[in-house]
Amino acid sequence: MLLLGLAACEGGGPTDVQALYGVAVTDDDNDGYTSDVDCDDTDPDIYPGAPETDGDGVDSNCDDDDGTVAE
Repeated sequence: MLLLGLAACEGGGPTDVQALYGVAVTDDDNDGYTSDVDCDDTDPDIYPGAPETDGDGVDSNCDDDDGTVAE
């Protein structure tokens, strides 16, 4: 049962959904990803899996890397 709940939360969801254990999460930027997985829930262009622009200093896809390649 717990696995089903976790699978349902993966990838975001509609706004104001109720997360596991009754903790409310929201999707403030309406990008389809809730605040528990969206690394910047104020910007609809930033969400898990978003296209990344290398070297812009912004982690658009929430992978803790902005895509800059060290030379």
